[in-house]
Amino acid sequence: MEKKSIGKGLNRRKFLGFVGLAAAGAAIPAHGGTPAPSGTKVKRGGEARSAWYWTLDTPDPHLTTLSWGYDFSLLYDTLVRYDLVDEKTGKFETRPELAESWERPDDTTVVFKLRKGVKFHDGSDFNADVVKYNLERMRDHPKSAAKALLTSVAKVEVVDPFTVKVTTKKPTPSLLINLSLAGGGCNVGIVSKAQMEKLGDNGFNAKPSGTGPMQFAEWRKDDRLILKRFDGYWKNGIDGKPLPYIDSYVSRFIADPTVALAEIRSGTVDITTQVDAKDVPTVTGNPNLVYQVNPFYGRIYMTMGLNQTKGAFKDNLKLRQAALYAINREALAKTLALGIGRAHYYPYWNEGMLGYDATLPRYDFQPDKAKALLKDAGLGSGVDVTVSVINRPADTNAGQVLKSMWDAVGIRTKLETLERLAWIDKVKALNYEVCFWGAGPAADSDINRTYLTTGAPSNWSSYSNRQVDQLFDEAGSTYDAQKRARAYKQIQQLMFDDALLTSGYFLPWNFVYQKHVKGLITAFSGVDLKEIWLDK
Repeated sequence: MEKKSIGKGLNRRKFLGFVGLAAAGAAIPAHGGTPAPSGTKVKRGGEARSAWYWTLDTPDPHLTTLSWGYDFSLLYDTLVRYDLVDEKTGKFETRPELAESWERPDDTTVVFKLRKGVKFHDGSDFNADVVKYNLERMRDHPKSAAKALLTSVAKVEVVDPFTVKVTTKKPTPSLLINLSLAGGGCNVGIVSKAQMEKLGDNGFNAKPSGTGPMQFAEWRKDDRLILKRFDGYWKNGIDGKPLPYIDSYVSRFIADPTVALAEIRSGTVDITTQVDAKDVPTVTGNPNLVYQVNPFYGRIYMTMGLNQTKGAFKDNLKLRQAALYAINREALAKTLALGIGRAHYYPYWNEGMLGYDATLPRYDFQPDKAKALLKDAGLGSGVDVTVSVINRPADTNAGQVLKSMWDAVGIRTKLETLERLAWIDKVKALNYEVCFWGAGPAADSDINRTYLTTGAPSNWSSYSNRQVDQLFDEAGSTYDAQKRARAYKQIQQLMFDDALLTSGYFLPWNFVYQKHVKGLITAFSGVDLKEIWLDK
């Protein structure tokens, strides 16, 4: 059995300090990828099989509700990569992908020089007109999940067939990271303009087209995505031939990590993620499996929103405060993360992120105070509330623990379990009292605007505070790290005062894969599958 932890001993505060420097870089030369170790010999062919616990709602990267999706790195390229360049310090840098280089002539302009000779899976050409179309679609489409990341983009201009000029309304330090998988997630993949205009949003779902190393073969909703080799990929592997190394790829939706683990142990799956803490000893004791922890990323579980528009929590600050003081986050971490994770108190902010400050006020576990607040709220005899939970073990288990904590102080809790897409529809319609989900720490604190500003697409509980919106605008308009940090601390203080959002525990991201799986690239938010190959 192999056990890996990329960047072991990493100082996360030091690591994340590099983010702003990378984002603000001046001229970036044309280069890409990490040199392979000398003497490495890859094998081509075969089918790689994955199992993820999230279901794909659409293969359209701009419109999917997934904020990350490793399959998308095979279907689509982004303009910019965000690569680990120093494992010891945890330094990441923005590097070229479809953009060969870029420069900032001033604080509100980025000029991208684009890669030539790139083809989409449908045979159409990648060029500046395509980039303009994509950026404007990400920014303007009513259902775009990347919208909040590109609100500062004022204008996209085609300078020549392979040069694009992006003008922002204000200095935007996070722009480059936002255009990578680390910032924009799968939502900033570049799609074929020709295919989209020919088929429309719905038709594109049946025949998506990107420039990635693999192309679409089949999608069975709530079951699997099947991809096949794209012979016209622009990038070569370390053997001098075009990527990908594999012939086909099957991504299955398996909501229960216990079932996914059984599949990988039986050899029917090659890679999976987020193995339950209780199952880690089983994995590490298996000589055919590799267990890998990504120290740069994880999940903030039980990130929770209380409905501020209707129901018991509306206009009842004391009830909201009581609910948050009644949560024993240390017990959550101990019970659900089994010592691998830790308690988490600051929604969306994690240690090392710009503006994170452990001295800010937080909702510690104080059950007596919770009971007193309930009494002050006129609810001394208790109150009934409903918590809407996604039907997957991490959420349902957390829901049961939460119920026991709230029941104990007089907040009588009913759990409503829904499939993920039904849950999304329900909370987006504000038809809930309490809901919670999993969140990940961002590569740049400005990315949190996609979760916390009014109307943002990934703002699951529809949290709204105009002061928070204004502070995000202020922080995202300067390259001064101290000013940005002050604004982010103010945002966290306002969130504490509102008592509408909270979190439970943090669990580092883990992956388990067969020993024959090679070429996984450690990314900020997980893994990049572009160069995967099978040693068998």
